[in-house]
Amino acid sequence: MRPRGTDAWLIAAAAAAGVLVNQASFAGALALTTADNIAMISGTTPLLVVGWLVWRNREHFEAKVWGGLGLVGLVLVVGAAGSTWSSWLVGPVALANPLGWAVYLLLLPRLLGRSR
Repeated sequence: MRPRGTDAWLIAAAAAAGVLVNQASFAGALALTTADNIAMISGTTPLLVVGWLVWRNREHFEAKVWGGLGLVGLVLVVGAAGSTWSSWLVGPVALANPLGWAVYLLLLPRLLGRSR
């Protein structure tokens, strides 16, 4: 069965975010800093997903949950590791990795609900 209407665009967006943006930003950030910095920043994907769900009024979490999801870790990594970065581009490039994965994770259930 061929996807119809907006589903075709959503599939393309999910593929672009989940594969193209995710992997390109991961590889690009690795060229600019160390693997441990990128791993810590990549670990903020759950924070981004939850942030979206809270913003859309689908979920509500207490402050300690936000800290446990990686906000504290992200602040520590960006603050402490900034001196080891070879360029100011590391932050935006590295954050594109979990952002791309979060978009993929948010789009996928919508697509799977319509397609078998």
